[in-house]
Parts: sequence; C-alpha cells; structure tokens
Amino acid sequence: MRGASGVALLGYAGGVTGRRRLFLTLGLAAVAAGGAPRGARADLIDDAERLVERWSAKEGTTAKRLPTLFLEHGRVEAIALPKAAAPAKATGATPAAGATPAAGATPAVGAAPGAGAGCVTVVLLAPRTSDFAVLMDSAGPSAALPPSLPVGHTALPTDETGVLRARGGVVTLSRCAKEQAAHPLESERVLIQALSPRTAVEVLFVRSAAGVEGVESILPERAVGPAAPRGDTGRPLDPGPLAERLVRVERRSREEGTSRVVKVPMRASNAGTGTFEVRLSEGCHTIDVLAEVPAGASRGTDVDAAARVVESGRGLGRDRGEAPDAHLDFCLGEASDVEVSFVGAAGAVEVMLVDALWPLPSGIPAEWGADARGDIATALRRRHAPALPPEPISTVMGVQGETFVPFAVEPGECYLAVAALVRGETRSLRLSVEIGDRAPRDEVGDRTEAAQVAFCAEHEDRAGLRVEARGSQPWWTGLVWRVTR
Repeated sequence: MRGASGVALLGYAGGVTGRRRLFLTLGLAAVAAGGAPRGARADLIDDAERLVERWSAKEGTTAKRLPTLFLEHGRVEAIALPKAAAPAKATGATPAAGATPAAGATPAVGAAPGAGAGCVTVVLLAPRTSDFAVLMDSAGPSAALPPSLPVGHTALPTDETGVLRARGGVVTLSRCAKEQAAHPLESERVLIQALSPRTAVEVLFVRSAAGVEGVESILPERAVGPAAPRGDTGRPLDPGPLAERLVRVERRSREEGTSRVVKVPMRASNAGTGTFEVRLSEGCHTIDVLAEVPAGASRGTDVDAAARVVESGRGLGRDRGEAPDAHLDFCLGEASDVEVSFVGAAGAVEVMLVDALWPLPSGIPAEWGADARGDIATALRRRHAPALPPEPISTVMGVQGETFVPFAVEPGECYLAVAALVRGETRSLRLSVEIGDRAPRDEVGDRTEAAQVAFCAEHEDRAGLRVEARGSQPWWTGLVWRVTR
C-alpha cells in the first residue's frame, strides 16, 4: 500500500585514584606472567601481601594467596579452596583418659574440621572501583557452573538471599567454631561473577584459631560508608492512552516544521515484538514507535527500536532508552526500503509507527553518494547547523589512516567542516581543524553521522583539515563551507 506521503507498508512480522591503581590496560597476560613493570602491576598485589603479612603475624594463623582470578563481565567462575588436611596419626604416648588440652592451645593448622576447627576466612580483593557478586553454593565444588549470559545480565540470583556484593572491592567469607565444624567453608563452592566489564581478583585463604582482623582496619582506604537499603520504585509510570500520545507526537513534529506526518499501524506479537517494513523517501526522518498500554497489563511498556536499510543492512539508528516510546532520527540521501524492529510492547497490542519528514539541507553535494549525503545531513540536523551555501570552498577525499590537507581561509570569516564515510566501514572517524594555535575536533564511531567542526579565522589566512579514519577499507570525503562572518 503506497500513499502520497512517500511511506508504504510493505508487510510486517510478528577507578581507583592516586598510587593504588590497577593498570589492566597493559594486559592481563603480562600481569599474570609477572612480566609487567612494578607500576603496571599496580598495588592490588601489595594490598594482598599486606593482608597476608598482618594476619600471618598472629600466632596460630596461616594466610596465603591463591591463584589470581581474571574475570570478564557476565562470566561465572568457581573458586577452588584448599581442603583441610587429614589429622596426623598419634605416635608415642597418648593423653590420659579425661585429659584436656592445655589452656590457650589451638588445633594444628590444617587439621580436619571438627569441634575445635577454629575459623576459616576467604577474602576476595579487587580494585576499589570493581563490582562483583559472590554466592556460596552448597551443591559442592564438582557441580556444574550456571550458564554465562550476555553483557548486561547476571547468572547469580538478583535478590538479597545469599548473594554478597563487593564493597570497596572486598568480599569477606568466614566460618568459625561449631558452624565451621558442621559445614566447612572449603566443602562448598564459592561462585564469583564480575559485574564490571573486567577485573582482577586476589583470593586470600586464612585458617586461624579465632576471627581475623578486618580488611578495613588494615587497609583503611577500603572502608566505605553505610549503604541505604534498596527502595521499591513501584510500578512504571503509565504513559497514557495511545491516542493522546499520537496527538502529542504529531503536534511536536508540526511545531518543528515537518512537511508531512504518516502513521503506520500493526499488531505486536504475543512477546511484544514486531517489525515494520516501510519505504521512506529522501529526506530527514523522525520515527516514533508507540505501543498501546492495556488496562491491568502484567508488565510495563518500554519500547526499544532499531532501523536499518533493507538492501544493504546498514544501520540507521537505535533507541534503547527507558522511555515508554521509542524515538529515532536519521536522514536518507535517497528513497530506501527501511526495516524498523521493536521490542518491549505489553504483549499482542496495537503498535503505531509515526514518520515525520523534513527536506535535506541544501548545499550538500550529491556526487559522493546517498549514504554520505544522508550522514552529512544527519550531523547538520542534530547539531542545528546554519544554512549552507550552495557549494563548499574545499573538497577532499581520503582513505584509511591519517590525512592532512591545508586550505585557504579569510580573516574574520567562519567555516563549517564535515567528514563523512563514502564507502567501507569505520570504527572511528576523527576530524580536526588546525588553525593558528587552535585545533577543534570531533569524532564519531560506527554511528550513521558525519564528524563536524565549526571554526572562525581571526587573523589567519591558512588552516589545515586533519582526518583520521580507522576501520575496514574506509573511503571518506571532507568538505568545508564558509557560513558566516
């Protein structure tokens, strides 16, 4: 179905500061191998050694470091704790019947757990800014690990029961006396999962006659203040009826000067997902995806959406925010079939796609292709750039690496420079303009947007355009316009 609007429905389917810093950027392998310089090893190891030395100085206490753990976000690791040694067989005389140990005597370190098992303490020590969770699992050391989940999820329980979260980069586990005798700490699994992107964790194992001194008293910089209990944020806010939200979206678009607004309806799947396939005309578009919120819905509505060109698979934008409705904005250098996928609706409810259209900014050359034209228009629109003259004063083209191109400017004039991808793929595209003692710059990643820099010439008559492109065989174009005095 195609209308005069140009939009047609083709179909759908349901850190740590100061000296105490862990330089992970130098590579975990180098740290593990002991080949990193002293400064790069950071002071995490120093902290661990200070604790071991302090605890070991107490009579009847042994402390040692176990192998360091290097954790990636979302992966669960099990810590292997040393087993208690079997009691040595008695040789020679045996104590008289009814005799008791001398006052103050403690069981031998490494003795099998029993009524006089003393204390076993495990301390997990990471950089202060690291976040990780720990769970004692009574299933035993040989049980299979829970599955590792994608980034943003956790395999350990999310409730408060049995889960310990690091505070100041520290988690302490301890059992003493009868509790240790009945349920030895080393007979259970200790599961640890990094909630930070990645971290290193020192594992300290202590056997003692009594409890050991706390980490915070030995390392006062690890002390943290009291934590308020978690509150209940309640149910998500009701965004209101779908009809009223549609009116607000259309009113906003009209006030911003759109030339036309088109609405495309569909019904989401039972899982609250779906895909619009629409043909969008050349120009700058804002796409809003709104879902009906049924009365008494069992779950909230938080629609997330992503758009891509069907033919090339090129991404145009995505919205993964917390708002009930999704909002995308991008520009197309030519009419294209676009796929807009969404998730987060409250089941099989009505979903509406609202497309508002603006013409492309004038002054963008068409010879560099539709993708570059759309990327430049997106950057100009998002940054509220002024109207451009019909022709740029300077145009260059480059490839992978860093390129410097000088060009002439006039004192007292202001300029706008843009760098956009023409072909290939980029991980980063950096643009800077060197003029006098100034060098304003802009950088974009894999977004569908060009890098843009505005600058003015004071008394200079020369400037330089520096573009750095990194990626898979990128070809780029750089353009400079004189915009105003």
